[in-house]
Amino acid sequence: MELMILSVLAPAVQCQWGLSHAEAATITSVVFVGFLLGGLIWGVISDIIGRKSVSIFFTV
Repeated sequence: MELMILSVLAPAVQCQWGLSHAEAATITSVVFVGFLLGGLIWGVISDIIGRKSVSIFFTV
């Protein structure tokens, strides 16, 4: 869901903040890399200590 919102809001944010196309693309790339690394790291941690424990931790 967040990825879809990013693609819709990017032009408005670009205009509001006065960003160039390269700067807007960099922000988008950083978000994608964050999702990738977060999924990998928390996926491994979930496998080690359990998905339920990780889900409870992030819910709190």
